[in-house]
Amino acid sequence: MKKGFLRILRILLGSLSLGAGISLFVSPNGIVPGGVAGLAIMINRFLPVGVGSITFLVNIPLLYIAYRHFGKRFFSNTLFALAASSISIDLFAVIKPVTTDLVLAALAGGGLVALGVGTIFRNGATTGGVDIVVRLLKQKFPHIKTGNVFLMVDGAIAVLSGFVFKNPELSIYSLLAIGVSSAVLNFVLYGADEARLMIIITQNPSDVRDVLVTKLGAGVSLIKATGGFSGEEKGVLICAVRNQSFYKAKDMVSEADSRAFLIVSSATAIYGEGFKAIDIEEM
Repeated sequence: MKKGFLRILRILLGSLSLGAGISLFVSPNGIVPGGVAGLAIMINRFLPVGVGSITFLVNIPLLYIAYRHFGKRFFSNTLFALAASSISIDLFAVIKPVTTDLVLAALAGGGLVALGVGTIFRNGATTGGVDIVVRLLKQKFPHIKTGNVFLMVDGAIAVLSGFVFKNPELSIYSLLAIGVSSAVLNFVLYGADEARLMIIITQNPSDVRDVLVTKLGAGVSLIKATGGFSGEEKGVLICAVRNQSFYKAKDMVSEADSRAFLIVSSATAIYGEGFKAIDIEEM
């Protein structure tokens, strides 16, 4: 019950961040943040209906898709997030915009929108619209980064806004806001989990393991191996460390075995002890 309450609270906070970003920064300056909200901002210029209300109405068919493909729990969370964000957009719209500086509006608005959307995603819901389409794509192509998909879809909407508003400059500022939004969204969804995966081939596996475990507190898996060329017995250690600890870990490996062979790659998500829970529901 406590977890459910905290999930709802986080979705509500994310919705408020999204609403503030749209109504206090991007929408009043003619900047389109992409997605259904971006389309709603364009429609709002021709109809006397709030951007939040338009966003909700356009999403009704997509909510049906969410119900069919992702089940009742996801549908209820998304309906709540959509309703909360739509109301938030219209409520913040009665407040005077924070700035008329287009660059500042694009940067701050894009960041707040992404922070809100990312928070909602991390709590098992979406704000509807393109979010649902992206979630469907993630089911088929789980390796793609959510922020990158949004960048492509929202970029097309930003270009369209230049024609709708008959002002190509606004398309440029919209693309700026979308670029910031994509970077922030990727950070919210993946940033805390980005790490380096080290594969260490060494003739002194015990020494390397001990220094990583005792001095760095890293988890290490050891595999016994044989050199394909030399035929000598070696140890292969697999270790994941956060980015900020990588260079320290590399120096430790070098001190323990200066002849160690080290392969390093980026890991966008790490699950398990010391990182993210393996059973977490995410976008």
